[in-house]
Amino acid sequence: MFGIRSILALVIGTAVAIAIVIGAFTFLEKNNPAIDTKVGGQLLLLGITLVAGLAGGFAAATIAAKRRRLHAIIVGILLCALGLVSQVLFPDRISQHNPAWYNYGIPVLSLVAATLGGRLRSRT
Repeated sequence: MFGIRSILALVIGTAVAIAIVIGAFTFLEKNNPAIDTKVGGQLLLLGITLVAGLAGGFAAATIAAKRRRLHAIIVGILLCALGLVSQVLFPDRISQHNPAWYNYGIPVLSLVAATLGGRLRSRT
């Protein structure tokens, strides 16, 4: 079912999203270490996650030869899983002051955004 092009689409789509998130979060945390403790900062980080998910899903759908939306959905599932696993592996990075909607909103939003990115690409 999955050929080399499909695997490449999944790897690159996931890598694009991760690079955007890590780059933006690192930049913002260096300039404002407590950015995720304020509602405005949390919304900004959710926006970055949205952009990263859209870009990752779009990239995967662009590279995939067939079933573009499926590739974007799989990238979204991978991003969601990585977000949840990172919360378990790095609990010190998750502020205890954050509400649950924020801590679990990021992984869920990445799944939805990647799916939308794939849908956007399949329409063009």
